[in-house]
Amino acid sequence: MAANKSGERGNNGAIDICDGVLFTHAGLEELAAQEISEILPAKDRVVASVVGSGIVLCTNVSFLDLCLLAYRSQVASSVVLLIERTSAPALEELRDVLQKKAILQKIQQFISKRSFAVRVRKEHGLDISTQEWEKTIGALIFTSCSSQEATVDLENPAVAFLVHASKQGCFLGIDLAGFDLSKRNYKMFLHTDSIKATVAYALVRLSGFSQTKKILDPRTKSGSVPIEAMLCALGRSPHQYEKERFAFLKMDQFKEATCEDEFFAFENTIDKGVEVGCVFAYDDNARNVKAAERNAKIAGVNKKIHFSRTEMEWLDTKFEKESLDCMAVNWQSSSHPRLQEQKREDKLLAELFYSAKYILKKEGKIAILVKAGRDITPHAAKQEFALVKNVTVMQGLEALRIQVFSHP
Repeated sequence: MAANKSGERGNNGAIDICDGVLFTHAGLEELAAQEISEILPAKDRVVASVVGSGIVLCTNVSFLDLCLLAYRSQVASSVVLLIERTSAPALEELRDVLQKKAILQKIQQFISKRSFAVRVRKEHGLDISTQEWEKTIGALIFTSCSSQEATVDLENPAVAFLVHASKQGCFLGIDLAGFDLSKRNYKMFLHTDSIKATVAYALVRLSGFSQTKKILDPRTKSGSVPIEAMLCALGRSPHQYEKERFAFLKMDQFKEATCEDEFFAFENTIDKGVEVGCVFAYDDNARNVKAAERNAKIAGVNKKIHFSRTEMEWLDTKFEKESLDCMAVNWQSSSHPRLQEQKREDKLLAELFYSAKYILKKEGKIAILVKAGRDITPHAAKQEFALVKNVTVMQGLEALRIQVFSHP
């Protein structure tokens, strides 16, 4: 059977070929494209194209491919099945698109006898009313699909349409998760400098970490960095213990293409004969170590991570020379610290790079997350570390910076 056009259904009722969009933090598009190629390695027809502003297009995929991507991604905030894309963030243009017969047919196949809602979000700086858009688009879909017996449920819809408005245009699609993928159920014990798990994952990957490597987080705080590292090493979904929340499980298109047992069959082999590296979670505060360990237990990886209360100045005594592949640390602190705070930070950074020079392997990397106003290159240079990557990441409206240094 010839491949259908994007979003169309084959003879068995399942969607054959479609396009999708992965949304993440602005600045992490390249990492998201890399992750897509890792989650769908056998799908050589898949093309991940970086659009910008945290948007990555995933073309020529199957419906199940997108479901798997939504379930396994550690960097995504949402994954949608793309219905249509416009060239500008204009409500009039989107309204015209939604009146096309082909687009309505795509929508109707998902909401027949089902409840739905429209969620609109916008890129920071766009002067649009998300409430007006939601009301207008929702009314248009409801009127156009009245024959399908669709109903509106703003609280708990069976199908959530997501409209993402950005300077690159509007993306209209069906949210395959139905909730914010950047949130983790293991984050119960928090720290004042906690970061999104998706940003923690980016910090881990930019350090050069992969399945069999050894990584240290010397300032673990609430544990997001080591937890995301171990989930990555094991190939586990960060949502393994809340899989029933995924919207795609309730869609007819999913049920027609496969069954839950078959879809999640890959998890039966996880942790069985899989060689993984070592993840070390250290902190000089015993309370932080305990909180990180408790969060890791909720995530189901506490027995696979090495926790320790260790002060920065003693790191080089805990490891053999050149025994670690990489380090990743959340070093958020005030952009304009007081003199006493600055002296303490300078001392800790000096100890960090001194130890890193000893315990990292040749060509090993250390990735450090700081607020956008900070630059720790001078501290790294004192131990002859070279800056090899400088990535600005938007966490909400806050700009953060991941600086990656290479071992001398």
